[in-house]
Amino acid sequence: MLLPLIPADGAAGRGAAALDWGYALALTGTFVWLLGRAGVIVEALLMSVSRQAGNAWDGMMLPLAGKAARRLLPLLALGIGVSALAVSPALEQILRNATIAALCRTAQRALRENGRLGS
Repeated sequence: MLLPLIPADGAAGRGAAALDWGYALALTGTFVWLLGRAGVIVEALLMSVSRQAGNAWDGMMLPLAGKAARRLLPLLALGIGVSALAVSPALEQILRNATIAALCRTAQRALRENGRLGS
């Protein structure tokens, strides 16, 4: 809140920029952690529902959805949090592309572990 009042030149300006970048990084990390914990809770909930399911499809698909939630939610948070970081547009695009590639790879791994895809 007070960072815009600090002059942009000198050590105070560099310190303010570092604080601003550190805040954005901490916010992104917190968001990734929070959605990671939410993914664990969703996975546990879906696993408990699948144990009580009388349908074979529920017993097979709910654990898959739980694993996907546990793995994909932190990556989605990272993709969203990249926009909070004050980086160059080229680096932001690289981070977004890397996050999308990680999302695709994680989804592929979750499907492969459940026996849906070949190796």
